[in-house]
Amino acid sequence: MKLVKVNDFREVYNNAAIAELMKMCMYRPTIGKLQNIAQSLYAKQQGLLYTAVIDDEIIGLIGVKKIDNDKLELFHMALNEEHRGNRLSRRLILGILEAEGITHMFCEADHKLLLVLKRAGFKCRLIVDEVMGSESYECTLDL
Repeated sequence: MKLVKVNDFREVYNNAAIAELMKMCMYRPTIGKLQNIAQSLYAKQQGLLYTAVIDDEIIGLIGVKKIDNDKLELFHMALNEEHRGNRLSRRLILGILEAEGITHMFCEADHKLLLVLKRAGFKCRLIVDEVMGSESYECTLDL
């Protein structure tokens, strides 16, 4: 697997493979939401999107925001169904950290992503919002 940096934010909605992977990261995805994400995050200098490619096929993606040039905040990560369970998520995470020369990543996650992040080496702590009646996890990775 190799990581390929996406240099044009419009690829988020113009490239069918990237758009389908991004939709996996969204609640009720629409083309308008894809365009909004592309313009508000990946069109900016701090927004970074990489695709995971095997045999010239895009099989996954990882999208982050660079903060203070020494941290990455994870926003989007997806793999095609047939490539899950092979520790490729960990390779995506480690690959983008290496490509950007950064050793710290963090994100807020729900129960669905928790196991993937823990397997990738993240330390996670439960956050309970009693007002909203919800739970999430604050996860960090330091290499």
